Amino acid sequence: MVWFKNKKEQMRELRIKSLVPQVKRIIEESLQIINSTKNIKTGIGRFETIKTMLQRLLNEIPSGEVEKYLPVFSLNNQKVTSYDDLKLIDDAKNKWIKEMVFENIERERKKADVLTDKKLKNQQLKKALKEALNGIEFIPDDVYLKTKITEIESEIN
Repeated sequence: MVWFKNKKEQMRELRIKSLVPQVKRIIEESLQIINSTKNIKTGIGRFETIKTMLQRLLNEIPSGEVEKYLPVFSLNNQKVTSYDDLKLIDDAKNKWIKEMVFENIERERKKADVLTDKKLKNQQLKKALKEALNGIEFIPDDVYLKTKITEIESEIN
């Protein structure tokens, strides 16, 4: 029976060793996409991909052997080496979403600021308002976003 256990462990080790480079590549690609996308849903999907791939890898790695197999992966200078650390991915995702929502709003507001024609300015402010209202989908309880919406609404004539 000892032979079977060793064979089983060998197969698991081979699975892990083949999975590690795949996970590393997918994480790197996902981070590149997150850093370059302007689409919030794309970024969210990539954060979820990172989390799923790390969960899959953690599921394969035997208890106590994480350091042996898991490539060094960190978010905000904190290592992700356990299921508990996967919360760091959620925290990074939430921070990124908030930044994206406000960047999108500001981009549209800046366009409105340079316009002198009242009608065109209002149209552009409506685009900024639309971005802000879309942001509610992603950060519904954000007080600052709600304040931003009120400000933009008051500027539209």
